[in-house]
Amino acid sequence: MVPLDDYLISGPGEFLGEPKEIAQLAIQCGANSLLGFPGLFRDLGPSTNHVARILNLTASTKFFDHNRKGIVSNLETAIALGVEGVAVHVNFSSKFEHEMLCNAALVVSTADGYGYPVLFLAYPRSENIDGSDNNYLDTKSSSPVEYLKMLIRCVAASVELGASAIKTQYPGSTDGVAELVRVGRGRPIFIAGGPLKDEAGLRNLIDSSMEGGAAGVSLGRNTYANPQFRDVIEYIVGLQNDGGNSGKI
Repeated sequence: MVPLDDYLISGPGEFLGEPKEIAQLAIQCGANSLLGFPGLFRDLGPSTNHVARILNLTASTKFFDHNRKGIVSNLETAIALGVEGVAVHVNFSSKFEHEMLCNAALVVSTADGYGYPVLFLAYPRSENIDGSDNNYLDTKSSSPVEYLKMLIRCVAASVELGASAIKTQYPGSTDGVAELVRVGRGRPIFIAGGPLKDEAGLRNLIDSSMEGGAAGVSLGRNTYANPQFRDVIEYIVGLQNDGGNSGKI
């Protein structure tokens, strides 16, 4: 899965090209799903009908209340665009968590009526005193077990709210990914790429996620901000197709 929703959230600064161009290149390299907002899918038109398109119904920007993901689109738009699924974002432990949970539940209940699957973007993320994001990276480094518990809570809550699939952060190990898959109770689990990584770090995340039973990885800036974009996509596709790929990222 290639998420291109950051173009709205963070702006074009990190993108090595326009979203439409990046999406088309991702498809050429073998990506099987795209996550984005209405503008992207309108620009792409019907040329991506063989690729799963997931419309993100929630958004914020990094310029104000980044953690507060609000409803910005709806199922009617998803139907008009002909996408295959929708997504909602919930930042667990945020002071806005309850609001996001209610939004997610509303989306699931509406999507069920249309037969649409709902991908949950479920992250442990709160606010620092200065208003910046707290992604619990210190906890991940100092107490991996506690960080895994946070991710487990995100996945378990998403399942109970009716998620069809879940995207969450990398717990740091193959066993951690396997635990998230177990807690997901059959829902596909996608692992986010997180900050831009070097080749070794990215390869480790991808390999560990797939070995742990994840349905796939969802790489944003590790694709659209990576000069080795094509190699990254082809490496993942190789793993999914034949379980191995000796090529470099």
